[in-house]
Parts: sequence; C-alpha cells; structure tokens
Amino acid sequence: MRKMRSYPLKKNINLEKSKMSIEDFFELRAVPMQRNTEAHAQNKKVKESLSILKPEHLDIALAKLTKDIHHGDVFYRKDSIMILNGNTRKYFWENGLSDFIPQYVDITYYPIETIEEMKETYNSFDSTVALETNGHKIWGLLKSDHNFTPKSNKISSGKFTSALHFSNHALDPVTYNEPTVNMEKIQDELAMFINEIKVMDEICDNNKTTRKIIWDQPLLAASFLALKHYGTNNTKLLKCLNDINDQKMITTSVYQDGVTHIVYEWLMKLKFKQRTTSWDKDCGFSKTVPFVLFWIDKYMNDITQKQIGGGWDNILIDWFGPNSKAIKANTIMANAFDVAAFDVI
Repeated sequence: MRKMRSYPLKKNINLEKSKMSIEDFFELRAVPMQRNTEAHAQNKKVKESLSILKPEHLDIALAKLTKDIHHGDVFYRKDSIMILNGNTRKYFWENGLSDFIPQYVDITYYPIETIEEMKETYNSFDSTVALETNGHKIWGLLKSDHNFTPKSNKISSGKFTSALHFSNHALDPVTYNEPTVNMEKIQDELAMFINEIKVMDEICDNNKTTRKIIWDQPLLAASFLALKHYGTNNTKLLKCLNDINDQKMITTSVYQDGVTHIVYEWLMKLKFKQRTTSWDKDCGFSKTVPFVLFWIDKYMNDITQKQIGGGWDNILIDWFGPNSKAIKANTIMANAFDVAAFDVI
C-alpha cells in the first residue's frame, strides 16, 4: 500500500475527488520539480512494481492552482492541473510497459497557491515504489529551481555531487565542513554553481567518442572552481576545458602547457595512482583539485613548464582567500563517513 506523509491541509478544506478518463490523464503534465521520469522508470524495482496493474495504481494526486504562479521565467495560470504523484505510472501506461492500461484513474486534487507549497506537497508523497535516487532528485531540482534540463549523461544522472560538494567547501568551509554529501543542503549547493554546471553540461555533452577525457569527480570539481574564478564566459578558459575534453597534448617540447600536463596525468596516472573523492588523502580532492587548478592557471597565463612548481597546493587559498585554508587544515578523515553512495568516478 502507498505510504504518504501527512499533507499540511488548511482548515475547513475538503479535497476534491473525481474519476478521470485515461485519455484526459495522458494530456496532463508533471509538476516542474518532477524527477527524471524516464530514467526512474528503468529502476528494476520500479519495473517489477508497475509492470503489473494493481488497484492502488489508480490513485493519482493532482495539483490544482488556486492562484496564478510565476516561477522564474515560467507562468502557471490559475486552475492549471499538474500531476503530483503518478507520473511514472503515466509513463508506463503511455509506453505499454504495464500488462493492462486502465480506462480511468481516481483523482484527488490538492489546492496549491505557491510554488513552495507545490514543492512541499510533491515531497510529501513517499511511495514505497517511488525509490527516488539522489540523481533523480538533483535532476528535478535543476529543472524546477533553474528551469534547466541537462543534456549530458554526467550532469543529468546527478553523478557530480562529490565534485559539487567539495567546490562548495572550497568557497564556504564553515557551512560545508564535512566530506559527507548532505542532501538537505544540495539545493543551496546547486544554486551556488548553477552557471558552472550549465557550462560543464555543454562540454560533457560533447564527450561522446572514445577519445575523450574521463570527467571524474576531481576534474569536475576543478572545472567548477576554475569557472567560478575566471568566469563562465571566459573564452580562453572555455577553450582550455574543451581542449582537456579532447585530450589535446603538445609533446614537441619538454616545456608544456597546462592542458598537456593535465591530460597526460589523467591518462597515465603518474602522480595520482588512484584518484578518490576523499578530502584528505594523497590522491583525494585536497591534492588532485589544486593540481588541475595550478595547470589551468599556467595555461591562462601562457606559461609553459617542464614540471609542477612549488606551492602548487596553495592555489585554492590564493584564489578564494583565507577561508580556503580550512581545506589544508581539515583533519576530518573521509573514511569515517559514508560517502560511498556519492563516489561516482
């Protein structure tokens, strides 16, 4: 049976209920914070649950707007109807993935006045078959909060949370002082780097051949921070990141540019044998990210070098100020926390 946390109903409000034909239901759109439904539908347990029609599958929750709502650049008119709970079932029925398609569904309408109330109501549904992963939540937040639908697999799957979390730590080590990704704070973390995420989504979307760099968590974190430092419209930095993506190396001289040093290390793993998402290990963020940023900085200043220079691991302090000293001074052992769920390399 479907479990649901209590919905914060206003006093003296009775929820409207009705039946709706399946054709009319198919015409409805999802609420803007809906997860990546198509990706969610691929989950094995979701398939097992929704491939066979059950009576409880007919219960659908819809949002009915009682006022006009402006959300970013999008306008939702009063009396608009959107699906709060039942989007994955709709996907299964529309695509013939269930053994039977119902002729009608049982509707409960939830009155909604604000986008915040819509989010709260959407989050209140906690179905035993929902199985919303962190990646799906992130996709939904990007879509609802920033009207942004990522194109690349790396960003759309949400496989950048460790990179994002360390990037926020670099800017604000007081608020983000533990290596564990806290999904309660992920909304603020996304907002801090939304422009950088959009740029990297575009670059990663061009990463579709075998001769492309692997955008692991340390390289993504360094890219987020470089874009924050130099700006997302800096044409030279964009060329740098695209050249890294294309694995471009200049090997005709012993004095090489920053892109060459980064690509060569990422391919050969000479300095960092096993890159990891821990914060304080020799191959963790506190070393791998400054390494990349050091060479990006050299590239941006047209400096070629034979090898890395002294003080390279202080670059976060140089770029973002004294607060970033917390990164070097951090004594928290990453393996004391459960970060395995987010360590997607």
